[in-house]
Amino acid sequence: MSNLPVIYLEGDTGTPYSYQTQKWLEESKVLYNGHAHRHRGIKNNNVDTLELPFRGALMFSQNASINASKAVLSRIIYIHFDLSHHTEAGRIAAKKIERYQTSDISNFTHHAITHENEILSLFEDRYEAHYTALSKVKGIQLSRIIHNHAQLLSLLDALSKLLHLPIDIKNQTEKYIVDIAIEREKSLQGENHMIDEFWHTYEFLASQSNVINHFPANKNCIAINLNQFYEVARAKRQSLPRINIIRRLLTLSKHYKFIENKSIKSIHSPVGSSKRIRCYIFQRPKDENDKENDNEMEVHS
Repeated sequence: MSNLPVIYLEGDTGTPYSYQTQKWLEESKVLYNGHAHRHRGIKNNNVDTLELPFRGALMFSQNASINASKAVLSRIIYIHFDLSHHTEAGRIAAKKIERYQTSDISNFTHHAITHENEILSLFEDRYEAHYTALSKVKGIQLSRIIHNHAQLLSLLDALSKLLHLPIDIKNQTEKYIVDIAIEREKSLQGENHMIDEFWHTYEFLASQSNVINHFPANKNCIAINLNQFYEVARAKRQSLPRINIIRRLLTLSKHYKFIENKSIKSIHSPVGSSKRIRCYIFQRPKDENDKENDNEMEVHS
């Protein structure tokens, strides 16, 4: 498949806990480097396989943001569209385009292909300069994000020359590409969306009852037994990712910093009981500690 975009319409419906959704997103990572999803065996006496290279592009068109791992999201250039820029002049222009004949507006592909060498030469010449410039922008560090958006800026240079774009439009587009690179980096520095959802659920359950924390309330750490946590969440009709996924992700938690996974004696155990339970131990965020201290002061007063 060469030079053809494959478009997923509403491929990720905003339910990040679906196994199939996560599976196809993770499998798509190999396409980024031009590899195929799977190999095909060749009928001979050897173990040779046939792997057709992927030379196309993937586009995800949907209302909900894509929920995936950092490795997947860093491979995607995110462009958000809304109605904020719509004007009456734009509506009139769109209506005018609708009245054009297909033959009058379908020459871009032919024009681009006939200028292929010129476009690719300009792309290669400009890429290193854009990569270097982006690597110096405050807030952008991940090489993959720099690489992706440097390619986009290089293609903009080629498109600008091909279509003779006005300089102000080109400058605005360059700024926009840098802005979305910074935004993508910022989004990847935050908490994983599944961990974030886990802690939202924890805070809701903790506001209802203290049974899910097996450390004293005045301690600057919390201890969560995952199996019990899921039982309480189900009883409260809270949706959570699959428990085996959360087990892997919790060690990466940032807001509630992961400390260790060990057996402890729960404060909820009967007096004199020697029973211990295995818990994930996290450090409370500073704002959470302040909240606990405020609650204690209110009780004492």
